[in-house]
Amino acid sequence: MDSIFDMMHNAANVFLFILAITLFLLINNSLNSLLLTTKNNISSNSVLYEQQNELVGKREEIVKYEELIGILMSDITRDMRINSLEIKAEDYDYLQFDFSVIPQTSYKITYERDSNGAVTKIIYTSIN
Repeated sequence: MDSIFDMMHNAANVFLFILAITLFLLINNSLNSLLLTTKNNISSNSVLYEQQNELVGKREEIVKYEELIGILMSDITRDMRINSLEIKAEDYDYLQFDFSVIPQTSYKITYERDSNGAVTKIIYTSIN
């Protein structure tokens, strides 16, 4: 009688262990898909990280020449205008760009937005 009880006890333990592992894997899979969906939604909504200036208030942003060159030393994601120089994001290649055409001064930043509020162009205007 004790051996049957021990066998049933062990079988119940194995069943509970398998059930716990299965539930863990199911919950883990659903959390991974939730995280992936959230990351995709955040990355596809470009307005999300551009809202900060609207929330803080209208403040004038100033960029030094060195910072602007640092921005231009990598691929750009938005069209830019630096004084009268138009730079299209899809045509821009920082390896071929002539940085000597940019005056060495500080710049005020303004943003051109579409009807949804997404930034379409970043405009840099010389201050000095």
